Amino acid sequence: MLRRDAEPMYRNRSERAAVNFGIQGSAADIVTAAMLRLWKDACLQEFGFRLVMQVHDEFVLEGPEGHAQQALDRTAELMRRPFDLHNADFKFRVPLVVDARICRTLGDE
Repeated sequence: MLRRDAEPMYRNRSERAAVNFGIQGSAADIVTAAMLRLWKDACLQEFGFRLVMQVHDEFVLEGPEGHAQQALDRTAELMRRPFDLHNADFKFRVPLVVDARICRTLGDE
């Protein structure tokens, strides 16, 4: 806890850190819930897709090209509603935007 007469630079930094803590913690919860949904999803498994990697807020799945579009659509749906598995009544006030693509390699954009 900073004293009220603390140097303004330190005080401002601490206030920003306190605000960011809640935002980043919530974002981490959303990403974790989405990852669990992707990992456990029976449809993705049926299409032959599996989660191979997470990098920050991105997920990499691999599977057969023949089901790539179906897997992409399913992945985006699961990521837009990461908490449906736990609480069907939960709704975000602001919709989650999902940018999903089909690539042949990790270097593709």
